[in-house]
Amino acid sequence: PEAMVQLVYTLYKTVGETIAFAWGGMFGSFLGSVYPWVMFGLHPRGVFVYHPLDPAFIFGIVSGSVFVILMLWLNFDMLTKIFALSTFVWHWMGFMHPGKGSEYSNGFNIKPDGPMVQGLLAAVSGSLLAILITLFPYPILAAEKARETAETLVDMTGQTWSAAVAFYCNDHPDPYAMAELERSYEQMSKAMDTLAGHIDNSWWECFGRASMHRMRKMLYRLEAVSEETRERLTSIVAACKVEDWSPSHVSVMTGEGGGEKARIRADVEDLRCSMLALATEFRAAKADAGLPEVSEQLLAEHAFCFSASSYGRIAIEYAEYMCDANFDETWREPNNMVLALKNGLGGIFDRSVLFDLTHINFAVKNSVAILLCFYIGLHGYSKMILQFSPGIANTASILLSRFTGSAMKKNLSRLQGVVIGLVVGEMAYAVLGWCELWAHIAMAVLLALWVSFTLFMYYDSPTYGGITILMAAFGTKYFLKECSSEVVDPAATYYSVIDVVVCIVLMTLVDSVLSLGRPSRMAHKSMVAAWASIQKAMESLFDDAKTEVRCRGGAIRGQIHAAEHLGNEAEDEPRFWRTPWRASVFAASARCAMKVRTDLANMEYCISPDHSIGDCHKSKLLSDFMNLPECKEVQKRILFKIGQIDRLLNILVHEEDATFPDVCEPEIMSDIRRQVADAMDSVISAANKAFDLKTPDDSRMLDEDDCARISVILLSFLGMVDSMRRFREAVVRG
Repeated sequence: PEAMVQLVYTLYKTVGETIAFAWGGMFGSFLGSVYPWVMFGLHPRGVFVYHPLDPAFIFGIVSGSVFVILMLWLNFDMLTKIFALSTFVWHWMGFMHPGKGSEYSNGFNIKPDGPMVQGLLAAVSGSLLAILITLFPYPILAAEKARETAETLVDMTGQTWSAAVAFYCNDHPDPYAMAELERSYEQMSKAMDTLAGHIDNSWWECFGRASMHRMRKMLYRLEAVSEETRERLTSIVAACKVEDWSPSHVSVMTGEGGGEKARIRADVEDLRCSMLALATEFRAAKADAGLPEVSEQLLAEHAFCFSASSYGRIAIEYAEYMCDANFDETWREPNNMVLALKNGLGGIFDRSVLFDLTHINFAVKNSVAILLCFYIGLHGYSKMILQFSPGIANTASILLSRFTGSAMKKNLSRLQGVVIGLVVGEMAYAVLGWCELWAHIAMAVLLALWVSFTLFMYYDSPTYGGITILMAAFGTKYFLKECSSEVVDPAATYYSVIDVVVCIVLMTLVDSVLSLGRPSRMAHKSMVAAWASIQKAMESLFDDAKTEVRCRGGAIRGQIHAAEHLGNEAEDEPRFWRTPWRASVFAASARCAMKVRTDLANMEYCISPDHSIGDCHKSKLLSDFMNLPECKEVQKRILFKIGQIDRLLNILVHEEDATFPDVCEPEIMSDIRRQVADAMDSVISAANKAFDLKTPDDSRMLDEDDCARISVILLSFLGMVDSMRRFREAVVRG
């Protein structure tokens, strides 16, 4: 049964994921067995006299508590923690149980038929069986999934650009074409979000060796390139939405008239020529329309063509990267198992993780919960909880999670999964656990159906996956109990259910008392932090004393996604006397933050002179443009509005029926859209006068064109103002 439970926790969708889980499970089981082996070595046979002052008793309590705390605090992966602790608490209870120590390996000897050795063998056999299952009848490789996802990503990227061009280079708006553009963009984003996981998991299929790792290196580069492409496409979608289809738009946008490496190089040259031709024709069309170099009527058109040209440049750079003769010297990282393990084990002591407040809170909460569960199981209570029962602490170890949402929701879901698994497993054994051939066949069929159903739901259902994996883990072991001709006594299952209920009640109480806060408060705090990061990045970009662009887009996006996750959990939080969670306002704040972050990323890209993805120096002309007095006035207004966002976010923690006071303050609710739009004329006029923009270099593509870059920056200003106005409207409605 123990091997089957290990298999259930280890088996996953691909070979790479299963091997990674198997490593974590076996390593955790090893740690959870070796530590008590040392304990029995130092104090053979464990506790003799159950007394608080007995030296063995004190040693057992202290050393066991140290192991639990260290396992939770050190930066092991979650599966290693789960199996180490769930294995250890059984042996720890055996050490504390007088008279039980003779069953274990004592005095640093190894007892082959002892619980530690047998448990470790069960963990290894279950893990290896899970790996074998993923290999037959054919292997489902994470590397193959990564390749397929990359192909889908590239295909959907092409479809998205084609849909954007078809929509924008038209003489009238087509709502169906816009819907196709948004659909393609969403599918591209979905493929991009799953690619990194497949690439990471494929390492376990090659261990840093051979051509598969070379493919992984290419795909990592593709992921970075695709992320930059998504930033450009976000600008494209925004340009499509704000376009007014004026005569100038129609005039400019609809008036255009070695083996593999050799083919790639030829395609690169064709694309480069096409991009130069696009730049030349765009400038000619703009001149024929009689418009100035920077024009308010062509801001969106400049942004569209700038993004299209940027995408072409990204594609060229990626193609040249793959054709680089020195590529083979750049992908060897790491290329041997020893180095990989060394790097991985070094992460256990990563100080940035160990001293992170959230991680410390996770370690403290779960340490208190497991130790309390062990203490109650050690002492028991009446006939309800058996003395020396490790089941309560074992359940707490298996239910480890970094979940930061509602403790009530989380633990009630756990209770469902565990109790259903226990009861169904015991009922199946009561009906089919006879020592008859027909019963064996029926039990095998029922076991196959049970495991197939629960694992299918685990893999496929985000809502019920957490419940069904617990059903599989806690129910499967009853299917594999030794057959018996005796009538089943449900007392053992009753005690197991009591253990589970006690464990979950304790974990709920500990989560509630030691939590960093209610999900709603944490969501508010996280969103305020995300906006603070946006404001800091914006101030750095606008500061003429700072000569470098520090691209923070990825980090800010991660903050926003983390806040969104907490916002979803806040909806399930018991509100009691408080007003309902303002989910619509929070969702509007997240959309606004993401849109402003995208506009910020576009400005950072424009101000970078060498199209770098990362930190770089600011372009002199664009820095001079940003320092124009007229432009500084627009920046000042935008920063002022961003600085007021945290006051608007306070509506999320305004939990009374009284009116939210900040809604009534004129300076908060004032709309600067008209002021910024009116200021655009003076900014554009100042830019056309201050800089020589009339003689662009014909060898420069549109993403190098200063007029296009200035237009993207101005359009980003307007986009930020529009996004913040929509958020203010959501606050008023909320």
